[in-house]
Amino acid sequence: MNLGTSEKRHDSELNNYDKTDIVYLKDGMNIHRVIQGPFPIRIGFYPGLIFDEDKQEDRAINMPFCVPKNSMFDKLASLDLKIRKELGEDVSKFKSPLKPIQRFAYIIFDRAGDELKKQVAMYPWSVADKLRKLQVQTDPLNPEKLKNCLLFMQDVCITRGKSNNPAKASAPGGGIEYDASFITPNRFESKMPISYSNMTDEDIIEKFTAQGLWESIFTPEELKLVNEPFDIAPYIHALEDEEILEKLEDVKFNIEAKAYNGGSLFPAKQEFLRALQSIDYGFALSSVDQPAGLLNDVPVPSETATTVDEPIINEGDIVDESDEVNWSQSDTKEDLGFDFGKDIEFKE
Repeated sequence: MNLGTSEKRHDSELNNYDKTDIVYLKDGMNIHRVIQGPFPIRIGFYPGLIFDEDKQEDRAINMPFCVPKNSMFDKLASLDLKIRKELGEDVSKFKSPLKPIQRFAYIIFDRAGDELKKQVAMYPWSVADKLRKLQVQTDPLNPEKLKNCLLFMQDVCITRGKSNNPAKASAPGGGIEYDASFITPNRFESKMPISYSNMTDEDIIEKFTAQGLWESIFTPEELKLVNEPFDIAPYIHALEDEEILEKLEDVKFNIEAKAYNGGSLFPAKQEFLRALQSIDYGFALSSVDQPAGLLNDVPVPSETATTVDEPIINEGDIVDESDEVNWSQSDTKEDLGFDFGKDIEFKE
């Protein structure tokens, strides 16, 4: 049985991070069944240029990498901050677009998908925190019971949209806000003892198996998929600088990258380029005086270089490294095949 809602750590040596097969939250409602997670990760976005053979010109891309603390992205962000400060910018509230952002990976079923399958979803901290609170909230009328249930037991509706608050809407990232709730009706509401929220994943699996509850939570097709192994390692393993530089061997640094509001991501272009070309910032070098990878051949792209369709960072909920994360609507009942009239009892 492969599920659970406790925080996960993973030390796999594998990595094949591919942005295209990850579920990202869309504007509006997202109906997901969260099977396992969260897996905390840090993602650095590299503003790159690759040569498009068909169009015979450079094409701008955003390349995400899972990174550890004190990665090359942290060093580049510090360099960006230093340059802006020296040029007289107010950097008291500035966060460099090169600074890695915190994300939380979950294994989910996406109800909007064409087929039922396990997928990896990436949620920002605000969503992960709301999900955590949902499954530990007690019933105000019966403090010995959970108001809701554990995440894997019921679909959640996660909404994404722009804030109506003018101050937030004009903030970096466009003032994106999120909310999360269980879909209604929640047949588990006020039925689970609060002790279940403090159990380990192993204890939960043992209890649910002993009480024969799985068929009341998942359809046969879902239960089969839940029991199948899923390798999340390629999505959450942090790459070291040397590994990232290998992947960037044929990628140029895009000094003309655009920010969310359409402005330049690097206003001090020449200063930043000179810093990249002249400062050894701890990256792998092919020789003493000839930098390789990231610092090798950093160009200013031609006027014909295309721009990316999406910003480097398009969400305004970056979490500072000092922040501590402590973990302990639509009705789709006809589609899920459940007997919602069944009275389910959870034993202590």
